Amino acid sequence: MVKNKNYKTKQINIDTYFRVKNHKVEKVKAHDKNVHVKPQLSKKDLDKIKKGKARDLVKNEKGIFPAYKKLTMQTPRSKKNMTVELYNCDEEYLKTVKKVMAIHPANHSVSMFLQMKDEADLAMYCHPLLAKDSTRDFVLSYIQKYKYPFVMITRDENIEKLFEENGVPTKWRRWCTRVFKIEPTRLFYKTFIPSGVIEMQGIQKEQSKERGEMNPNRIEDPKSQKRYKIYRELPVFYETEEENMEEMKKAKIKPIKDSVRSFNRYGCFLCPFAGQQYYKDLKKNDLKTYENCQKLMKCGSKKTQKQYYYYRKSKIM
Repeated sequence: MVKNKNYKTKQINIDTYFRVKNHKVEKVKAHDKNVHVKPQLSKKDLDKIKKGKARDLVKNEKGIFPAYKKLTMQTPRSKKNMTVELYNCDEEYLKTVKKVMAIHPANHSVSMFLQMKDEADLAMYCHPLLAKDSTRDFVLSYIQKYKYPFVMITRDENIEKLFEENGVPTKWRRWCTRVFKIEPTRLFYKTFIPSGVIEMQGIQKEQSKERGEMNPNRIEDPKSQKRYKIYRELPVFYETEEENMEEMKKAKIKPIKDSVRSFNRYGCFLCPFAGQQYYKDLKKNDLKTYENCQKLMKCGSKKTQKQYYYYRKSKIM
């Protein structure tokens, strides 16, 4: 339970609570009738809980919360909407959050979640429009295994229009990272969580030379601003892929299936760090996704009528 002077709880006796399993809400008997219930629940809601007629709720180590809640936030200048999906938590709980795990489908991220879930207060995933629905389903599957407080953020925009406006993302101009990760994350923090939040990331030294030179200790994150501070930690920085797999094996979590990517290349099917061989394999193993990449490439090339390049010596398509 999060201890905070502004976050008090009281106890009531209930016979049932609700949980999410395989994307379905189930009614489950409570093992302990003295369950912590948040005080913002009205008397009417408490009566419904006692009678077993409550709205979909879930019980976890932090308390009892709505199993699912959908919100919308808007960028202050461009007025772009983003969908915020809350699982196993609510807005009042977010006000108490101090440590957030930034997670995604990769093995090193799953390993970090398994090791740090007791220390952190919340898990967060920014679902990019360039990723398949299977990636969000996989993240949800290992989160719901523990009924952990979780937030999923998705930008409400047309991906083809974004490519027309910004072109195809390259290693030197990664607007996709800004649009799908940096901006949504910072806006979410500033909207729901007090300044000083600590973001845990699953980056590991062995992933690349650039990442190997990063500071794993707590430092101010590049997303931080003058009046709103965000800090970063890399808790699994020195661990290896073998150790990631061992953690997942102990938790009985199988890696996400992806026949054309390696362990640190999960997520977006069109990526500026994917080389020519990746797209050859994609065409062979997943023609539909390959054709989607080709379609987006054309959308991003309309203004100049030139095919964009990811690397100077190799075309994407």
